[in-house]
Amino acid sequence: MRIQDNGKGFNVDEKLEQSYGLKNMRERALEIGATFHIVSLPDSGTRIEVKAPLNKEDSYDD
Repeated sequence: MRIQDNGKGFNVDEKLEQSYGLKNMRERALEIGATFHIVSLPDSGTRIEVKAPLNKEDSYDD
């Protein structure tokens, strides 16, 4: 799944420390064996990608 916008963007390291929403998204992705990536730069928008396995026993390695 990919979510993308063309907003103002942010510093990913700072937001992961401050944002419970992003932390929860990352934790939930990891719980199901998915990968979770955020790409964002100030003034450049944001892209969040989650790649999940089809079978719960499998894990998804990028």
